[in-house]
Amino acid sequence: SKKAVAHYEEILKEMRLAIMEAGRKLATHLRRKRRIADAERKKDYIKIYIPQIGLALQDILDLSDRQRITTENKLADVLERSRKM
Repeated sequence: SKKAVAHYEEILKEMRLAIMEAGRKLATHLRRKRRIADAERKKDYIKIYIPQIGLALQDILDLSDRQRITTENKLADVLERSRKM
């Protein structure tokens, strides 16, 4: 039996198309992973500054500590909801 694929034009064409399709699917998968990683990195970056924003709002609006904490929690919730869209 032969161990190589015969050089039939149709077989080679199908192999080429299959490899191209696999490449497209791989590219889609990698883009999706990169987009998710970028979103996580941005979310983590913003979460670092939520307490700073809370303190600034407390100073500007004369909020109590309880109101500041509530505001920080609301900001975190808004961040989560906006990232899920």
